[in-house]
Amino acid sequence: MAIEHTMTSISSKNTPTMALKIDDRIPAPDRAVGLVQALVRQAQARGLCVQQHATREWGLADLETDICVHVLHGATLYHPKPWNLNVAVIPEDVAELPPNLPRYDVLCRVSGSTVAMESPQGLIEPGQAAFADLPAFLVDALTDALDEPPVARRLESARERVRALNDEGPLVSVLLPTHDRVEFLGHAVDSVLAQTYANWELLVIQDGGPDVSGVLEAPEPRRDPRIRLLRTESNMGKPAALNMALAHVQGAYVAYLDDDDIWLPEHLEALMRMLVLAPGVRMAHSEGDRLERRRTDNGWEVDQSTRTTPHSGHVSLYDILEDNSILGITVAHETALFSEAGRFDERLDTLVDFDMWRRLAAQTHPCHVRQVTAEFYVWAHDDPARSQMTGLFQRDPVRYLANRHCILSKRLPQPMPQRVSDRWAQVRRKACFDFLLQRGITFVQHKRPGRALRSLRLARRFCPQATVARRSLAVVFLQAGDAKSCLALLQHCLMDGQGRLPADFLYAALAQLQLGRPHPALALLERLETEFELSAQERELADRYAAMAREVFKGE
Repeated sequence: MAIEHTMTSISSKNTPTMALKIDDRIPAPDRAVGLVQALVRQAQARGLCVQQHATREWGLADLETDICVHVLHGATLYHPKPWNLNVAVIPEDVAELPPNLPRYDVLCRVSGSTVAMESPQGLIEPGQAAFADLPAFLVDALTDALDEPPVARRLESARERVRALNDEGPLVSVLLPTHDRVEFLGHAVDSVLAQTYANWELLVIQDGGPDVSGVLEAPEPRRDPRIRLLRTESNMGKPAALNMALAHVQGAYVAYLDDDDIWLPEHLEALMRMLVLAPGVRMAHSEGDRLERRRTDNGWEVDQSTRTTPHSGHVSLYDILEDNSILGITVAHETALFSEAGRFDERLDTLVDFDMWRRLAAQTHPCHVRQVTAEFYVWAHDDPARSQMTGLFQRDPVRYLANRHCILSKRLPQPMPQRVSDRWAQVRRKACFDFLLQRGITFVQHKRPGRALRSLRLARRFCPQATVARRSLAVVFLQAGDAKSCLALLQHCLMDGQGRLPADFLYAALAQLQLGRPHPALALLERLETEFELSAQERELADRYAAMAREVFKGE
């Protein structure tokens, strides 16, 4: 039974606010659903403002709440914030618990019709209550605790630290590599100068290309002692430039900015609030808006109508095992994590951020800050050498997939949760398949069938069981001249009652014709006629292959 992730509030500015956090990555048991609904009713009956959040909405909104009740029914980690009273409700069928339970103020373990309560922080006395009585008990106990002097002092102290963070926060080292983008660099630097969190140093790394010192010397605000310019002797690439800068980092934390993007003024403040004040948080990421930048007669202009927020929400290692959903310029983390996860991989031409975030997420849990704090721009240029590296897949797909395969094949720290370990094994095999298949396609395009077949036969060892993967590999085998291998794969597709397509019959018929077998080809075309209503293009191909089969008969 699914939990409805709604947000309900009662208009009262003088009553506490309760946030209900629900782990929605795994279907919730009925008892957890009933408990959430009962808590909402009890809290509203006592005049509390109630907010109800799904997993992807966890983040900075916690500052608005007094009591946070987190219903656990999976291993997704939520970081209890010291400016809240934090309650963990643990249904009886939860198999895997997060490692930070001692950071909660109250633990409620559901077992049958009773709930055992304990408090690592000594907020309430340990005991048991009937399941039906728990919502009322919790609401009463927690709202009363808000007025108790020890608890009130603790919460006020945490909120004072939030307010004072900008004055006493630790140093943040901002890494900004740049190469041949002088026209945009000034805007990126200005966005760092505009930060409300002021204790930062900016390391601009000129990775070859035109001199950028003039950008940093004028106008006057950029002549800031917190800004340092580092240079490489030649264009080394982004990972090497970042690694060179690490030797000059002085901050306890590191943040990142690209030379053609910007931060909004509260970017560092929002991230540092989580990193410094929330126990256990070593890496944080916020959200960024994507916009298109276009060349006009007046220079580059930003098209505001294209604004979207593509990467948002809570992310775990499981979520980024295969694909990246963390925007690089929204990340900040402890500098010490480099000693655990390693430096940037200088073998990579692309996906450099993805590789690092994946390795960091294996060491610590990324904490999502639910706020848009940056803008990144997608732009085009007549010179492909100056276009964004994100276009590498279109320019050189084999090179792109080779980089991806290198990343996804890296070993992750052990032990991992079983579902992460199982998914990782699947991801590694698929990465091998995607790379080898694309290499085979490229060799076919360059009319090198021998090299193509070697790549495709290797790809077959890693081919996923999915019909679409088998179909893709079969088509390239056919193009490379191996009709037997093509037919063997298409047999699996043709046996998939739900997934087979007219194309499977057409390709299989063509493969039979290439092998000089007109009878099986015609049988396949007859099945095609009975099972599908063909489009005009499919009809044309079917008629052509039938005519080819009849020509073979005449030759016999």
